[in-house]
Amino acid sequence: MAYRIALDEWGDRRIACLAGLAGLMHNADRVIEAETHLPRNSEVAREPHVALIRSWIESAGLSPEETETVIDAILKHSGKNEPADSRELIALRDADRVVNLRLDDIMRGVRHLLDLPDINHDCYLNAPGITRSEPGSVVQALLHDTWWAEEWNTDYNMRTKLGWKLAKRRAKLIKGFIDTLKRQLVEDGLFPNTLPKP
Repeated sequence: MAYRIALDEWGDRRIACLAGLAGLMHNADRVIEAETHLPRNSEVAREPHVALIRSWIESAGLSPEETETVIDAILKHSGKNEPADSRELIALRDADRVVNLRLDDIMRGVRHLLDLPDINHDCYLNAPGITRSEPGSVVQALLHDTWWAEEWNTDYNMRTKLGWKLAKRRAKLIKGFIDTLKRQLVEDGLFPNTLPKP
């Protein structure tokens, strides 16, 4: 996806290849976390994380500058948008956000967010103090992912044409799922009827 987004946006096959390569390795931190039990975003995990990436790309024939560009994109891909981001990083961030808007994210959310309820039956999506890093339910976490397709969300939104196109289409489907779920909860008497009358 990072390759496709970069090629569509800039028409430069080398940038696209570097972005695609970064995309293939962008979850190296999860490998380190699983092997070492170090927190993924901790400073102590950074050195083994970079070493793993270097071992994976050493035979790719990259220049030192290209290697650093790929490593930088991987290390920063989950961060907020910055004006100085490389094209490879922009493509990787957009790709990661687009892929995380696939409908299988619904199933993945249930599997990975085991400490959260699927649904907050008390307030559904209106729980106070909810953030992306601390969602109140799996459904709330899904809704947070759709914010990547919102133009007001400049810190984490899409920045490429293909990224926007795919994210908006996918976010619409997830929002439709969330709206349908709420309507069913109301129909089943499990949530206060705050929906507009048909």
